[in-house]
Amino acid sequence: MMSEGEALSRQLHIVFEKPERRFVPGDEIRGEVVVVVEKDTRCKGLTVSHQWQTHGKGNRASGSPESITLFEGDWQRGEYRYPFSFIANNWPFTYHGDYLNVDWYIKATADVPWAFDPSTEEEFLLRWPSTGVSQSEVSQALVAASFKRDLIQANRGTYLGVGGIGAVVVGSGMLALGFAIDAFGLMIFAGILYIAAIALIVAMIRIKMASGKIGEVQLSLEPSPAYPGAAMTARMAFAPQSDAQINNITATISGEEVVVRGSGTNRTTYRNTIHEETVVMHQGGLVPAGQPVDITATFMLGEDAPLSFDATDNDLNWNIKYHIDIARWPDWSENKSFIVKPPPAKQSQGW
Repeated sequence: MMSEGEALSRQLHIVFEKPERRFVPGDEIRGEVVVVVEKDTRCKGLTVSHQWQTHGKGNRASGSPESITLFEGDWQRGEYRYPFSFIANNWPFTYHGDYLNVDWYIKATADVPWAFDPSTEEEFLLRWPSTGVSQSEVSQALVAASFKRDLIQANRGTYLGVGGIGAVVVGSGMLALGFAIDAFGLMIFAGILYIAAIALIVAMIRIKMASGKIGEVQLSLEPSPAYPGAAMTARMAFAPQSDAQINNITATISGEEVVVRGSGTNRTTYRNTIHEETVVMHQGGLVPAGQPVDITATFMLGEDAPLSFDATDNDLNWNIKYHIDIARWPDWSENKSFIVKPPPAKQSQGW
């Protein structure tokens, strides 16, 4: 094992040409890897790489590193400088939150035989340019992994009903087997499944009742994708199938960090709301059957609104929830996810 003295005999340092370390997509990231050698050393390869990584409350995720080899050979005592250059990527941008952080790093490593490989890394910031991002760059910058498809309310009711029936079937099988082999534990589990089935079926009935009264609902959100500094317009249009006494109609947009820590049965999900805003779209009143309702609400995303991010166990999600509060009747609601992308060209401000 290498002694402390040997560990200090080879030191690596990263020096950026731009001390502020702030870059935008397409910038050239230039610097030097400084190697200080206190005794003759063989180096099988000095490499430098750059990649993004998450850190925070969730499991760590990272992008594929881009690496280059700067040197291979023998070092004698002294100081050596090796220049490097990378082109700043289009995505993801630096983000610092409460549960989730996304950072870019330059990392240098020396492969030294029969010893621990000395290494060092330094952070740099990747931001969008003050002039905005072109459409082609935006397309490359959007979240690579697709978001889960939203289920319309009527379909959610159907799935809940199917789940309830499935729970009854499985519970009945468990109960029969429990009686057959005199296994009290199986009977208890069957009872739990019956309770879950009742809850699912009640939820299905409530959703079906709300959808039956309100009828088909058209929803939209513009612009889509949204971007920091955007004025967003949410729209809802419907014509109730029967007279509906409405207390109010609201729309709520929210941004949320969702991270997962651990694995298997020890996985724990943590959620942190970073933004939430509710707007009243309709003050309420009696809406006769067949009368069209077409309403809108406007939201403003701040210039500092974080961008959508989707990586393994580390997400930053944006959602909008439409809610119709119906007097003496189950309420109607719908959740939709949307993406917040980099600001388009000529519409963003400096940072």
